[in-house]
Amino acid sequence: MNSDTTPEQGPAKSSNPLPTSAARPPAPAHAPSKPPHRRPDPLWRSKKVLIIGFVIVLGVMGWWFFLKEDKVPNADQTKTATVEGTSVNYPGNWSSLALSDADKTANVILKLSSTKPTGIFVWRAVKGPLDKNVKVSDLPNQIADFLSKEIPGIKVTEKAVTKVGKLEAVRIRYERTDNKILYKSVMHVVPRANQTDYLTLSAKASDFGRLESTTDKIIDSYVSYVEAHP
Repeated sequence: MNSDTTPEQGPAKSSNPLPTSAARPPAPAHAPSKPPHRRPDPLWRSKKVLIIGFVIVLGVMGWWFFLKEDKVPNADQTKTATVEGTSVNYPGNWSSLALSDADKTANVILKLSSTKPTGIFVWRAVKGPLDKNVKVSDLPNQIADFLSKEIPGIKVTEKAVTKVGKLEAVRIRYERTDNKILYKSVMHVVPRANQTDYLTLSAKASDFGRLESTTDKIIDSYVSYVEAHP
């Protein structure tokens, strides 16, 4: 008798070890999906690039404000004054002052004033030649000693022989304190055939550097004056 099963063999084994479709669990209604791939931010939106760019902008702005502050207003313009019948040019940040009787007694022939920054430029002309025995190389020490005696609290910071145009000259730098404000000065002493010229710039220490650069035009004009009046 044929039968699918026998007590010895048991039920016939299925040839498919996988579960049938009826036994599969239902698929979820919405299968999970991978998150979308995010593209990296463009370089210009990078935090590092933005910080670096911000620092560069601040640096450029700071440098621009520094140059603007450092530039002396109207220094590129030119004004003219008359010294002993001859025109003398000077930068536009300076103004010519009328000479007082005291100025004339002190042999001042040109006095200029600057307000922004604040300073004074004085040209004194002492008539008469120097003694023939005086050497220009000896003048720095002599002038420095004289100033130290005449101006209370003065401190000489430089004394040297230099050139103004083609003429030998002496340059003296000194400082003094007045009402707790430090002032700086530079004096050029130029011995000539029939007179000695004293060209002196004085200003607050905070303004001195900016003003000194503008006196180059005054010195150049002085050289032209000397060439016209040997």
